[in-house]
Amino acid sequence: MKKTGRNISAIALTALVSLLMAVPAAAKPPHAKGKAKGHFKSSPAYSQSYTPQSYMPAERQAVPQWAQQRISYRQAKSIALGRYPGAQYIDTYLNGNTYTVILLLPNTKKVKVKIDATSGRIR
Repeated sequence: MKKTGRNISAIALTALVSLLMAVPAAAKPPHAKGKAKGHFKSSPAYSQSYTPQSYMPAERQAVPQWAQQRISYRQAKSIALGRYPGAQYIDTYLNGNTYTVILLLPNTKKVKVKIDATSGRIR
């Protein structure tokens, strides 16, 4: 009877060891085949020569035309004040590709002037 108990214990121990050895292999993501622990440190993001542009296609590296030709806040302010002479400047903010300039007219009325950020045209 003791012999049978030892065989069951040995089988149970062998099954447990094989189960424990199989779990880390199953827990690995599919893209990490054959890589050792800590493999992330050798990825391009951790290297000294990594730049996002080096791994990006050329058409995505180029700055879009609308980003190259944006007018400044000062230019938007002067365009709006040119449209309403005698008005007082209050505030300017950029929403997407449109500047909104808030002016106070001489008759104490507030006006929002929307200006295209690329062309400088009043909308």
